[in-house]
Parts: sequence; C-alpha cells; structure tokens
Amino acid sequence: MIRSFLLTVLLFSSMSAPSIAADRGTLLNRLYQLNNPPPDLIAGIKTSAPQNLDHYAQWLEALQLQPEWLGQVRYRNEPLVAGSRQTLEVSFRPGTDIEPGGRILLTTGWQSGSSLQATDPQSGNYIRAEAGESIATDLMPVSTRFKGAFGGWFNGRVVTAFEVTGAPVRAGEEVSFQIRNLTVPGQAGPMYLPVFFSPGPGQDWFGAPLVELMVRPGELNRIQVVGPSRLGRNQTTSIKVILEDQFGNPTSVTTPALDVIVDGAFLSRINPVDAVTTVEGIQFSEPGRHLIEVRTGGGGTRGQSNPIVVQSGSRQVLWADLHNNNHSLDYSASALHDSYLTPSIWQSAGHANWVSDAGLKQGGSRLILGNWTRTGSSIDLPDLPQVALPFYPIDLRSVDANRLQLVEIASGDSAFEWYANRLFKAGFRLGVTGSASSLLPPIGPDQSSALTAVMLEAGQSIEAGLKQRATYVTSGNRAVIHASVNGALPGRRIASSQSRSVSGWVQGTAGIERIDLIKNGEVVDTLNVAGDTQSQILKVSMYSSSSPYLGQRDFPRNGREWIGYVKASGTNITEVSAPGFRNSTRQAVAQNGSSRVDFITWTHGTESSFMVTLANLVEEGVVELNLRAGHEDGDIVPALRTSAVIPADRQMVPIFDLLQGPVERRVKVNGYEDTIRFELVNQDAPDYMTFNFTDMSPESVEDYYYIRVQQMDDYRAWTSPVFVGGFDAP
Repeated sequence: MIRSFLLTVLLFSSMSAPSIAADRGTLLNRLYQLNNPPPDLIAGIKTSAPQNLDHYAQWLEALQLQPEWLGQVRYRNEPLVAGSRQTLEVSFRPGTDIEPGGRILLTTGWQSGSSLQATDPQSGNYIRAEAGESIATDLMPVSTRFKGAFGGWFNGRVVTAFEVTGAPVRAGEEVSFQIRNLTVPGQAGPMYLPVFFSPGPGQDWFGAPLVELMVRPGELNRIQVVGPSRLGRNQTTSIKVILEDQFGNPTSVTTPALDVIVDGAFLSRINPVDAVTTVEGIQFSEPGRHLIEVRTGGGGTRGQSNPIVVQSGSRQVLWADLHNNNHSLDYSASALHDSYLTPSIWQSAGHANWVSDAGLKQGGSRLILGNWTRTGSSIDLPDLPQVALPFYPIDLRSVDANRLQLVEIASGDSAFEWYANRLFKAGFRLGVTGSASSLLPPIGPDQSSALTAVMLEAGQSIEAGLKQRATYVTSGNRAVIHASVNGALPGRRIASSQSRSVSGWVQGTAGIERIDLIKNGEVVDTLNVAGDTQSQILKVSMYSSSSPYLGQRDFPRNGREWIGYVKASGTNITEVSAPGFRNSTRQAVAQNGSSRVDFITWTHGTESSFMVTLANLVEEGVVELNLRAGHEDGDIVPALRTSAVIPADRQMVPIFDLLQGPVERRVKVNGYEDTIRFELVNQDAPDYMTFNFTDMSPESVEDYYYIRVQQMDDYRAWTSPVFVGGFDAP
C-alpha cells in the first residue's frame, strides 16, 4: 500500500522530471498483467531505447494505479459506413491538467492512408477543436511527427495536433473535436480514432483509453464468384457466391434470387440468406477452361468466377494468405506482430501466425507459421516453418535453413522479386508466397492484392503443400499456372543435367502479354505473346525497382509516382484504355485532344501500363513521352538513401523503331534506372498459352529456374523455383 502511494506521488507530482531508469524485463512482467494494454505502450516497452523507457514506465503506472488519469473519450454520430464521408464528433476529458505548450492529438490509423487536416474546411478529413466555454484557453493546430502503432512503422508521419495556449486545460474539463468529411476506411470492421495527449511542453505522448468504433458494410454493389482453379473431369465441387459492397465487404442480402449460369447456360436459381452462399453440385465433363456467372434476376448486378481448368487427374490449386484474413480464400490466418503481443492478447486471438519484428540490426523480420509461446521467442519454436518478409530484410547469417522455407515475393500491391532472388542465390531452397498485408499504407481501399496459390495432390493439406514449397504467387488475380523443369514441379530440387527443359501452360484471367524464363535471377528467354508490329495499339509500360540502394541489406526503396502525358506526332489517338488501373486515387488516364493522353500512376517493384490506339502508323511519326518532375514516397526511410526527387524527363520514340519491335528506355533516378517500355501489341492476346523453353547453357554447381507471367492488365505471377544441382543445408 505504501509502495503504491509513493509510486502514485512520483508519477503525478513530477511528470516532466526524469525518474530512475526503468528495467525492460520488470516493465514487461507488469505489462503482461494487464488485460488490454494500448498497442503504443506495448511496442514502446518492447522496442524503445533504454533512455526512453521511463516515459512508458509512467504510462504503465497510470494504467495500473490510476487509469482515470488518462481521461475519457466519447464518440457521436455513428454508425460509420465503409467508404463513406461522414461527420464525427469526439469529446475528450483529460484526467490531469494539460499545461500551456501541452498538446492533444486525435488521429486516424496510419494504414488508412489518410490524415486529419486543419487547413481547408472544404476538403476531406477536416478537424477542428474547441475548449469548453468555461475554459480560458485556445487550441492552436500545429504539425508534429507521430510514430508508433498509430503513427507508422518506419519514420512515423506528420499529423495535426492541437497545442494548449493561454490557461491550462484542467482535469475533467471537456475538449471537443469535430471531423468533417471523414473518409471512413473501405474495410468493414473495427476502427480506431485514438486520442493522445502531452501534459506539458516537450513531453511525450500518453494515450487515452481506446474506444472501438465499428464500420459496417455498404449496399450491394457486386457479386464475387469463387470456384476451384483446377478440377478433375466429372469431379463434383462447389462454388462460393459472395455478395459485396463496392469495397469487397460481405454485405446484407438485398436480392430475392440469383441465377447461376455455367458456360453461358442456365443451371439453377438460388435464394441467398446470407452474404456468403455455397452452391453445391457443380460438375464438368469436358476438359478445358470453364466460367460460372451469377447475376440478379434482371442482370443488373453480376459476377464471373475465376477460370476453372478441368483436366484428368486430381491435382488442385487452393488459394491462401498466411497473414491476412480473407473470406474468399481456401486458407487464411491473421498474424500479429510480436511488438504488439502480450499473453492475454494472444490467447484471446486464438490460433494465428505471428510476425517476429526484428529490425535490420537484429536479423530482419519473419512470419512464424504457428502459435505463440509464453516467451514469444522464435528460438523456442524449432519445428515451426518461417517466411522471410521483405520490409525488414533478414541477415543471411542469422538464418536457420531448416526453418526458413518460404519467402514473400509480393505484399499488398508491391513486389520484391529482388529479395526472393537474394535468398535463392544464397542457396536457400524456398517457395514463394504473397499477401494482401503490407507495411505500406494503402492509398484507397479498393485494390487487388497479392495471393498465394498452393498446388496440392489428392488428399494433401495446404500445410503440407507449403512445406513442400509447391506454390506460386499472383499480384491479385487467380491465374492457373503449371510449370516444370525436366518434369520436376516448383519447390523441388533435382540432379544436375546438361539440358534443362522448362515447360508448362498458363490459364490467365486476361490476355497474356509475355512469359519469362528466369535463371539465377536473370531473364534468359521470353515468349512474347502480345507483341504485334502490325498492330496500331501502343502499350506504354512503366517499372520501378523496390530493391535497396546498391543491393545493401537495407529497407526497400520507396514506391514512385509517374505523372505526364503521351503525345503522338504524324497520327491521331483514337482510343485509350488502362485495364491495369485499379486504384482511382493514384491511377488515372484521360485523352486530352486528338493527339495527347494524360496519365498518373504508381509503381513499387511492379509494372503499370496503359494503351493508346493510333489512327495510322507512318514511319516518319514520333511518339513523345513527357514526365513531370515528381517524388518517391516517404513511407520508408532507408539508411543509405532518402526518398528522391524525380527529375522531369522527355522521351522521343520514332514509330519506325516501334515497327521493328519493343523499345525500352531507362530513366535515371538518383542511383536507380527505372524502365519505360513502348510496344505495339495485340489487345486481344489469348488468355491461355503453353510454353517450352530449353536451356543448354553451361551449368553451375547449383542453378534455379522459375517462370514469371505478365498479363495485359498488369497482373503478374511468379512460380516457386526448381533448383537444379546443389544440395539442401542439413
């Protein structure tokens, strides 16, 4: 009792004075006694430098001894609807005085991709703050950098806070916020708009108790139809019919009946009673590609399934995401970061994978496929497989080859092929995975994200397929790919041989642009499917690498924007299309007159493109590309190179050169060379293609091969490698 009294006096009588240096182990033991500690407090105690632990010790004292000191928060004007713009009112009553120079912050989740602003009342996410009529003070908006669970993983972000000027805000007095045109996230479910406060000038942030808001789905906008990607002849299966709002959230049933159409023929009528309905008894006797359409009675809302490839045999392709829940997948699991885990939180989360949040200096981050232990240390989990994650690249010296079985080649709408190749070249036999979960904030909620395809034999589980590395990854579609090297499937190791035959087929979800054979990280052969020098359709594609500067073990390079226009001389532009532009907040293309097309897009280890149709092609004509000066994102702060300003650029491409074949140009950006590709293409390229490559080049002690597929709509896919020669580490 006396000790608690003394601790309380120490805490609340001298918040600005340094206390005795806190011991991390002692703080963790006390932290684990709390049921729902704030994530910023958990991460601060686990990861902060020793000199910063005193602040978190004070926060912990408040939670344990006098939680009312952190204040109360109330929200009005709910419910919130996914993707809408609404006005929200928030009140905060601090439990302690906030002195002049102290600050109060109401913020959004950093991964929402949006921040609150106090400069333009007519724009979105405008926030204003008022003190009560009896409070003789003003709240002045100021910009400050905020880091943590709600501020961002890497360098934090600049947010709008309100500084107390004049008299203090006394304990119990009400401060009110109003957010106009609040952009509600597109993902339905829990949402947080936390309040933080700094009690005096220069003091660190304390978090008020978190209040969970709920975002509900919008109205029915589309129908998703999910079927098996591969199926045997006459094999009976089922499909999922998912009613979704415009952002992909399962939504309430608003239609009395749906028609099921198989290969253009009416099959049945179903009456859904929930957002997700299973249709049984689907069967195909003919081999080849099949499609299922589900539509409302009048046909106003409809959805088409992924391609279903029917063949002899019982091999399956199932779809997974190893650290993001998705109702449309065959297998998905949540993954909590150990920086934000305590035993009580983990136990309430149930079965899940987890992410080891080791920084660059600690060996990099990995996804652990299995339950957490009491200590949360990967050292205590010798039998659980691991996935190397790209945002904190691992130190190869810290890798246990028996446990590291997979590498994430794509996250969100970013790709990290360089990272997979770094591990392959070091001799690790790994499969590839992809996930919708990313450490970059999404710019807009409606985007397709990476998926993992797992290839299974009859009766085999997804877990077994992952351990065999029998995977391929797509950037968001459900293409079906079969590839082998001398008959061996992806993820296998085979004996060395002088001749290597790489063959297979691809059933895409759109026209196939090209199929690349990658050997030891380099393209050694390409099947150009869509290239057509007789065409009048010009495809302009832009690519930027996500690899660290100079190949160092550093954070990845940031994404970059592309803003500019294409102008045709000697011919007119009759049509423009961009089937790969799926995110309207950072991708757009528009015709501007008879000979010009304006565009904006974004790349991060990915390719983005648009197509223009030229009225006629004359050899004397020229296609001119003008890029406006821009910048790279600031979400990641690499150690060796800051985000670059991108200089303006101009490229002149003679039509005569295009008539000979594709033209590639390099654009230098502070140590990198980004790529622009110009090619005349067949817009109606086939969506099914076989391939057969033969490599007779001299073999090394160990080689590896994989296939990369590029579609006309910018979706991309990578198979896991087949390793030829060499041996697995013991």
